Amino acid sequence: MTPIDSLKDQIRSSVRRRGVPGAIRSFLVNRFQRILIISHDTLHRAYWTVYSILFQKPLLYAIGDSHVLTFKRCPRFIVYHLGPATAHNLGKPGNTTRSRERLFDLLRRLNRRNGLIMLMFGEIDCRIHFYNQYMKHEKKHPLSQFIDDTISKYMGVLGEVQQLGIDFFVCGIPPAGRQGNAYGYIHYADPQTRSLIYREFNEKLEHACAGRGIRYLNIYSKTAGPDGFTRAEYLSDDDVHLKQNTHRFISEWIEKTRPIDI
Repeated sequence: MTPIDSLKDQIRSSVRRRGVPGAIRSFLVNRFQRILIISHDTLHRAYWTVYSILFQKPLLYAIGDSHVLTFKRCPRFIVYHLGPATAHNLGKPGNTTRSRERLFDLLRRLNRRNGLIMLMFGEIDCRIHFYNQYMKHEKKHPLSQFIDDTISKYMGVLGEVQQLGIDFFVCGIPPAGRQGNAYGYIHYADPQTRSLIYREFNEKLEHACAGRGIRYLNIYSKTAGPDGFTRAEYLSDDDVHLKQNTHRFISEWIEKTRPIDI
């Protein structure tokens, strides 16, 4: 049990003993929980920022869709979740998540002299959008064409980041999870097709990054099983995201590829 869970239980027990009605009790506990979570995240960020300054060790700024939340509160990780951002629309100004504006605003504000930036986008495209677009176009274009188009757009954004002189790397997406059609899309790929989409996207993105001299961490190869799905020991309870134990793959990879004390 985490300190936050323990404190929640204490609050719940306290208000129950005082005879607070159930609806009000639930409201109070949820409000306290939100305050505690926000405080915990703020303390985590403050602690590791001070640690980085005192010991001259770089922070890892993880920026991306919900998959960066895997590394929330991991040592030295500072996470910036840009909402349900897609690789396809990352370069599009004024998109629904404002991911482009939020990304470049972050890149301008972060202390890049004492940090390494990790970008992680594309899983939502693979799980939902590629196959949905393929079917909406009545299979008139190969599925690979939608993947290629998105990677081309994503690489355009990465090229802009390169031009800013930022020390960054791209983290590929994890393997396909086991989640079904949770959002009720009319067109949702069967498990085997999704597995193939994830693999093709990762392979093509890694190749594109190599061609532009952009460092690429293939998290897929470290967490995929023989069937192309995320191994059980690395798959979270929601059947989509990786477990927090996978953050060690990133630290190990950085130790081998970047001459810094991580």
